[in-house]
Amino acid sequence: MLDRSTPSVFEFSPDHIPFQRKVMDDITYGFDYSLGYHELLLSGSVGSAKSLLCAHIIVRHCLEHKGAKVLIGRRSLPDLKDTLFTTIVEHLECERLKENKDYRINYSSAYIEFSNGSVIMGKSWADKKYKKFRSLVLSMAVIEEAVENTGDDYKALIEIRQRVGRLPHIKQNIIIYATNPDSPSHELYKYFFNEKKPNRHIYFSLTEQNPFLPKSYVENLKENLPPKEAERMLMGKWIEIDKERIYYAYNSDVNFKSEDYVINPYLPVSISFDFNIGINKPMSCCLSQYDRSTDTFHFFDEVVIHGSRTEDVLEEIAAKGYFDMPVMFEIHGDATGGARTTNSKWSNYDLIDQFIKQYKSKTNPLLKVNHRLLIPSVNPPIRERHIIVNAYCRNMKGDVRLYVYKKCKTLHEGMKLTALKKGADYLEDDSKEYQHVTTALGYRVVYTSQNKVIVKGGNIR
Repeated sequence: MLDRSTPSVFEFSPDHIPFQRKVMDDITYGFDYSLGYHELLLSGSVGSAKSLLCAHIIVRHCLEHKGAKVLIGRRSLPDLKDTLFTTIVEHLECERLKENKDYRINYSSAYIEFSNGSVIMGKSWADKKYKKFRSLVLSMAVIEEAVENTGDDYKALIEIRQRVGRLPHIKQNIIIYATNPDSPSHELYKYFFNEKKPNRHIYFSLTEQNPFLPKSYVENLKENLPPKEAERMLMGKWIEIDKERIYYAYNSDVNFKSEDYVINPYLPVSISFDFNIGINKPMSCCLSQYDRSTDTFHFFDEVVIHGSRTEDVLEEIAAKGYFDMPVMFEIHGDATGGARTTNSKWSNYDLIDQFIKQYKSKTNPLLKVNHRLLIPSVNPPIRERHIIVNAYCRNMKGDVRLYVYKKCKTLHEGMKLTALKKGADYLEDDSKEYQHVTTALGYRVVYTSQNKVIVKGGNIR
């Protein structure tokens, strides 16, 4: 047996997780394939082993049916290659199957060809070219993270459905949609739950049913997910989350403090930036401290200025007296601020760095401002940023770990009102001036949460 976490196709057993056995039995013995292809919705919470089950079904299908054609698809090909395709590759690794003899892999295109003529082909549709699937003839299709497909992208699923079942010598024709639950308004929910048919099947799986997960896994998820997301990701519920408010877990009565924050001289002060130019798109930053002992953020001041000069924001911070304080300043935020333009040899962070280095305190001329730049290489995905911030506002355990103080008037307004842009993909409505400082807050929270060291009871973890 190879030393790895993913079992091979010959080692895999569906008997450890209830829904896996049910799916395998139905595919093998339960479905009436005279009805045409069967569609399976694997509605699973995170960590419930959906990808491994899909990999096993795909590989078995290819080995048992000569000339099988299986599409594995996801909106983004890099995401597909990192997840389901990698699981399939690992699932093939065993003593009984030899790469370049029993199968060949093209890693760049996520394509696998078997010696019996079966193929697995990776496909994506972020380019919006949905009609390209019309040339395919398939016996199976597996769509990963199917709820990613909203609006026009749902057309890809419609096109793929029409390609399955066109190989007469293969009777076992299947389409699998593997996904975490989403909103009941999603087209996939309506398709399976509201339009029930004998060849459409729903299977639920829960995180806690996977015996191979570490015991700490679920507890960490409860800590890092807001309650509504936890109901979806841990309990497998298709529930609506407040569409009118991005930061739905933010509660003015709990997260907002109508008082001044007292700066702790032993903790760094973070200045997190969101850089903008345009109408209702002010240069924005927020100041905060992060208490490692309680894993808690305190946002105590902000600067929101209409204009394009980074120096204006820095001068405002200096005028408030912050650079006269003997604390360490951590500078981070928008990753795009590290880029130099054709009009300047200096990036926004270069300007910030030089301003602070050259700053002379009027109250203490000998004071040297201590600072460090903590700039991410890329900005976090928007949805991921929202989930993490909401979890700090209040997580499934009921912990509140983010507070906004009275000097942050625009930030407080933004946390209450920031919404998604109507009629678009998952994008924030950045036409409101209060949105941008909430983004700065999000950059700070995500960066720190992903690089945090928490001190509890004298122990560091």
